[in-house]
Amino acid sequence: MNGLSKFLVDNILEESTGQVTALYGGGFKPPTKGHLEVVLKGLQQTPEVNKLKILVGQKERNGFTQDQSVKIWNLYNNIDLIPIDIEVIPVNSPFNYYKEYLREHPEDKTYVFMGSRDGDKDDQFDVKQRSEFIKKYSDNVIPLEISTTGGVSGTEARKLFKTDIGSFRNMFPENLVDNDFKKILNILGKKDNLEVSPSPTMENIKIIKTITPPKVDIMEKNSDPFGLNQIVKEIMEDEFDYQPHIDSLTTYLKEKGENIEPLPKIIFIKDDDKNAKGILGKTAYYDPNQQEIILYTYLRHPKDVLRSLAHEFIHHKQNLEGRLGDITTDNTKEDDNLKKIEKEAYTDGNLNFREWTQTLNESLHHIFTKKKIILNERRWTRSDSKVSEQEQTKYWALYSHLFDYLKKGNVDIEDMENQIKSGTKSQKSKQETLNALYYFWKLIEDSEFDTEFGLHKER
Repeated sequence: MNGLSKFLVDNILEESTGQVTALYGGGFKPPTKGHLEVVLKGLQQTPEVNKLKILVGQKERNGFTQDQSVKIWNLYNNIDLIPIDIEVIPVNSPFNYYKEYLREHPEDKTYVFMGSRDGDKDDQFDVKQRSEFIKKYSDNVIPLEISTTGGVSGTEARKLFKTDIGSFRNMFPENLVDNDFKKILNILGKKDNLEVSPSPTMENIKIIKTITPPKVDIMEKNSDPFGLNQIVKEIMEDEFDYQPHIDSLTTYLKEKGENIEPLPKIIFIKDDDKNAKGILGKTAYYDPNQQEIILYTYLRHPKDVLRSLAHEFIHHKQNLEGRLGDITTDNTKEDDNLKKIEKEAYTDGNLNFREWTQTLNESLHHIFTKKKIILNERRWTRSDSKVSEQEQTKYWALYSHLFDYLKKGNVDIEDMENQIKSGTKSQKSKQETLNALYYFWKLIEDSEFDTEFGLHKER
């Protein structure tokens, strides 16, 4: 049968059988029982669907590849875990596939499955953004949010693969027999490795990681009198709350009219010690295929991280406008188009960031001039000059969340004092927390903060 005949026959068959297709895209590194749950629940909610296309993104994650994910999905299909005909398709970007497929099938009724974990606001926001994106390309597309309760994380699965095969097994469907799980291990490069010696639980691993002495590579030992290197390693997950600042910057860019929707996914790399030590280490990059911005935050000032975000937002805009497709190198000396792309990102990204911080300064100035609270002698008996450099460094390392909270204004300082005093910490720890609170409040009250971002100025 020639190509034209096949095309006509396929169309006749599709019309006669009432073809209804569902698309489900993602990274799937690896495909877990949570991903399969999305498929099965989605099919239950859409009984008219008789063709499912599973789109596997190209990006490798911690050694898990696209090819491995395709093979695992096909295994699920071969052992009849999925009740209808499926096609597993390796793609550069599920987003691009959605766009092209919907453009080519504007009259076809098409569902797009989108998984979200119960109560996860990030997942729900992601579903909203994806829904808005696909609706641009077809009036007949139906975005379907599918809520799951398993809470299975691909990131957690990848960690367990290296540390605890027994727990890794629990990331896959319960009705998967041992022989099929062996096939998955073989696909992933572990040959028939079901018998694994006992390994620490994830909780114990976390404890072991916490008490392991760090390598002091960046600072000399004698410049770390109270173990700041160790402190930074232990609190780096909580040392700065980026989310409200990201939300604020994003809102500003949208109100300004920047074409950044659907919004990219933002991923933080918080513990790359090796990258942080290198003078040419990465600070951030944009993945156009996955529409992701990756930010390296370890040992970086939050303002610098957010400036990187503003830069990468411009690359996201360029990608949405189809201007990144012809780049074949990362050397601006070899590609004039890349030079123009980077120049735009540096210029517009920095300008957007500067203008955004100016809106923050105006807001902060209004808050702290409108509501001025004078700390009495009971609260603060020392001037800033009497707070040693070591104390200041420790306050910023351990208690910067207090500064973030105080900056919001409308703060009841007495209520904060009472909460600290009534806590379960030792008296020494409570007093240190109070000293940090008074230190930050005095900085703010005296307007001793940076004109760009609200952080303490050098004197």
